[in-house]
Amino acid sequence: MKSGRPLRFSFGMIVFNGEDFLQEVLESIYEFAYEIIVVEGADRNARSMAGPDGRSTDGTLAILKNFPDPLKKLKIIHGSWASKDEQCNRFIEEASGDYIWQVDDDEVYKKEDLRRVEKLLLEDPEITAVAFQWRNFFKGFDRVMVADEPYEVWRLFRLGPGYRFQTHRPPTVVDPATGAIMNRVKPLSGRILAGMGIRIYHYSYVFDRQVKSKIQYHANLRLDEQGIGIPPLPAWLSKQAWIAERWKAFWCVSWLRELRRRKDTGFHYDYYDRIWLPWDRDALAVETRYGVSPSPGPYRRTEPFLGTHPEVIARRLRAEAV
Repeated sequence: MKSGRPLRFSFGMIVFNGEDFLQEVLESIYEFAYEIIVVEGADRNARSMAGPDGRSTDGTLAILKNFPDPLKKLKIIHGSWASKDEQCNRFIEEASGDYIWQVDDDEVYKKEDLRRVEKLLLEDPEITAVAFQWRNFFKGFDRVMVADEPYEVWRLFRLGPGYRFQTHRPPTVVDPATGAIMNRVKPLSGRILAGMGIRIYHYSYVFDRQVKSKIQYHANLRLDEQGIGIPPLPAWLSKQAWIAERWKAFWCVSWLRELRRRKDTGFHYDYYDRIWLPWDRDALAVETRYGVSPSPGPYRRTEPFLGTHPEVIARRLRAEAV
C-alpha cells in the first residue's frame, strides 16, 4: 500500500450507482493515494434504487472488480447501510494514513493539485482540516454552475487514533478522546486554495440519469430527516419504522409534487421537470426564476467553463470525440 510520498493519504469513498465517473475518480487519485477505501451500497434513502442485496445496479460493481490495483491500495467493503454517517465511519475505521481524504464518486482532482495540497500540509503540519471549492459542471462538460457566494466543502482531515465522523452533512471529523473538531482547530479554507487555482472538478449534473437519481435520493432524504407530512403519532407507533416508510412512499407519488413543494420550500422536488429540462429551452428564464440547484441556493446561474479539465476527463473526452 505504499505511495512513496512523504505523507500518507487514506482516501475514503462512498459509492452507490456511481458508474458515470468512478473509473476517472479512481484513476485520478490512485498513484497519489496511500490507500483507497470504498464503501459500496445503498443507505436507507437509496434502497428503493438498489438491488435485493442493497448493492449498486449499474456498472459500479464491474468497475470496482476490474480496476487495476497492482499496489494493492484498493479495499472494497460492500453492504446495506443505515446512513451515510455510518458509511463514512466505516471507511475511517479502516484508514491507516496520516490524513483521511473523503472523495465522492463524481469528484475529480488534477494530479498536480493533489501534490500542491500535500506541499501545503508539509509546510504547515498544524493544519487539521481542508475545504475546497467546486467546479460544478452542468449539462455537459462545457458549463459550470456559479454560486453567488462561493460554496465550500470539507474533504480532508488530519487522522488520529479513534477519530470519527461526527456527521456527513457537512463532513465533520472529531477526536472523541478530547472532543476536538478537526474542522475548527486549524482549518484551511477553500477560498485560499481557489486563489491558488486548486479546486474539485465536480461532474454531478452532467447526465440526465445522474440528476434523476439525485433528486429521488434527496427527496427521500428530506422526508426522512424532516418527517414532512408524517402526522403526529403515539410514541409506540412512531417507533415503527414501516409507518414512516409508508408515509415517505406516499409523499413520493409524482402528482403530490406541488403539495410537497408548499410544505418544504427548501427543495425543488420537481427539479428535473421544472428546472433541468426547461433550461435547454430558456436558460435565462429558468436561472432568473429558480437558480440551477435543487435547493433555492446557492447556485443561481451558470457560465461557460474556460479552464482545463483534469487529464483523466480530458482523455475521456478525446476518446469519445473519435
